[in-house]
Amino acid sequence: HGHLLVAEIAVAHLNKTAPDVLDVAFKMVAEYQDFFPKTKNFVPSAAWSDNLHSQDFRLLAEWHYNDRPWQVDENLPPLPPANPSNMIWALESCIKGISSPKLTPWAASFYIRWINHLIGDLHQPLHNIAQYSSNFPDGQGDRGGNECKLSPIAGLSSQIKDLHKLWDSAGGTFVQDPFYPPTGPGFTPELQLKFANQTRELMKKYPFESFEMNRFDPIDVDQWSLEGFNLAIKYAYISDSQTSPPLLKCLKSTKLTFPIENLKAVQDITHQQIALAGYRLATVLKSSLPKTWVVPISSSTDDASQMKEIKDLLTELREAQTKLLQQQSNSTTTQSTKTVSPATVVICLLAGGAAAACGYVWWRRRSLTNYRVLNDEQELGNMVTVS
Repeated sequence: HGHLLVAEIAVAHLNKTAPDVLDVAFKMVAEYQDFFPKTKNFVPSAAWSDNLHSQDFRLLAEWHYNDRPWQVDENLPPLPPANPSNMIWALESCIKGISSPKLTPWAASFYIRWINHLIGDLHQPLHNIAQYSSNFPDGQGDRGGNECKLSPIAGLSSQIKDLHKLWDSAGGTFVQDPFYPPTGPGFTPELQLKFANQTRELMKKYPFESFEMNRFDPIDVDQWSLEGFNLAIKYAYISDSQTSPPLLKCLKSTKLTFPIENLKAVQDITHQQIALAGYRLATVLKSSLPKTWVVPISSSTDDASQMKEIKDLLTELREAQTKLLQQQSNSTTTQSTKTVSPATVVICLLAGGAAAACGYVWWRRRSLTNYRVLNDEQELGNMVTVS
């Protein structure tokens, strides 16, 4: 699971360079852990937001990607308006939120899990692109390769059924997800050891010093996403060497045969991106987290206080999204007064979505004893330190 490796690398790097920051991160993740089953420690917390997908909770699904359009054919319909509530906006908002002097314990637990996860998504090239062609001329294009179905690839897991999954799995090298299904064994000691060894190998092959310092400073989320977009164009949508131009154009109803000669390039690029993401995650945490973290004495653990924190946070996010959508609406051509604008639809969905999110976390709180399947000793109690 690439997200766990990104988090492991960040832990190892911070353990050497900024252990005080690591201590704050650990404490933030541990707060309100009842709302985040199985992810009370930093490394497994990277998978929390994907766990929501496995439970069909997709209210924040668009936070996981920024599908920059890439047109490969001419004479296509006009592109749909960009979704401003995307991965870039979400990550920037979470970084801003976790830096706020008004940060509450629940918000800290929420923000740090999303930062941990989204920096991983940001460095998977196909989370930053959507191919538009005569086969996928409108809508969301090929959805970052999700609609680009592949025939089975010899030697790789049968789970890899599309181009996006191939890159998610780092070319088939990191397929296993210890948190799916939710009733599975979780992050067992055996998997912890496996991830520690893989982390050590990645950091040895791609040490922090091998990257230019301007790739970490300044922290520029949009630029980091653009890097992924360019990598996807250069390496993800490449067909075999016999095709001219060598463009892999996704088909609607036919499975493509992935050129096996390109598999090593996928593995090398994704491995390097995982290492880079881990170091950048460490950089963001060093830049954004407070120097110390002590839960305010006034912070209450009763349900009413927790729900107020959640409601306030979701209200803040909804207001920010509404403002962003209004800005986008003002910058476009005025629509007919009889037409309901996309911004109006999204705002209405967000208003209902915030209430749904509050209901979800309340239900999760109440059903926790039935949901939790791991004993404490099966959870990741101590972080694995990479020497």
